[in-house]
Amino acid sequence: MPELFANEASLKKIVRESVHETLASLGFTPDEPHAMQADMLYVRKAREGSDELMRIIKRSTLMIAFSGMMYGLFEGVKHYVRTL
Repeated sequence: MPELFANEASLKKIVRESVHETLASLGFTPDEPHAMQADMLYVRKAREGSDELMRIIKRSTLMIAFSGMMYGLFEGVKHYVRTL
C-alpha cells in the first residue's frame, strides 16, 4: 500500500487545518475553546428546553383529550339518568 503522506507530522497538520476550516465554516472560532464550549452548552440547553416543552405539550394534549372524553361520558350518563 503506497504511503499517502510523507510523515505523521504532515498528516497531523492537514487534519488540524481541516478541522479548523470545518469549525470556522460552522461559525465557531477554534482559537477560543472557552467560547466554543459556551456555545455548545447554549445549544444543549436550548435542545433540552425544546424537548421539555414538547413533553409538556404532549402531556397537556393528552389531558385535554382525556378531560373531553370524561366530560362526554358524564354528560351521556346524566342524559341517560334523566330519561329514566
